[in-house]
Amino acid sequence: MFGIVLWSNPQKRKAVVWCSDHGDLAYVESRDCMSGAGDLPLAGTSCVIEFHHKNGRRVCNKLVPMGGHPLHDLPDILKDMAETDAGATSGGSPLARTQRKSAHPASLSRRTDTRSMPMRAANCDKEIIPKIG
Repeated sequence: MFGIVLWSNPQKRKAVVWCSDHGDLAYVESRDCMSGAGDLPLAGTSCVIEFHHKNGRRVCNKLVPMGGHPLHDLPDILKDMAETDAGATSGGSPLARTQRKSAHPASLSRRTDTRSMPMRAANCDKEIIPKIG
């Protein structure tokens, strides 16, 4: 499966990887999942991963960085986007606030299928997502 490293701490030998199946995140708990020498890849690095389930979460068995240019500022971009989205939803009409309060708890709701949602391509690595047309 393909993934993108969202957060990495080479000193602690830990990382968090987004998975292309839009399922749960995968966790790197040691450098043992890496083949060859070198540190864990930094945030924004595309990779191929294999994982297993351990205590209800995905844990990487194998992590292989792919070529290309990593998007090292990916954590900052995601944080800024989350803050922008949170700011946009904090206000709004009283009806919208009421609808949010009466929504089902997260544990009962289904995941949103994001595969058909438009991407904000301005922040994407051009080698990973080529411009069409």
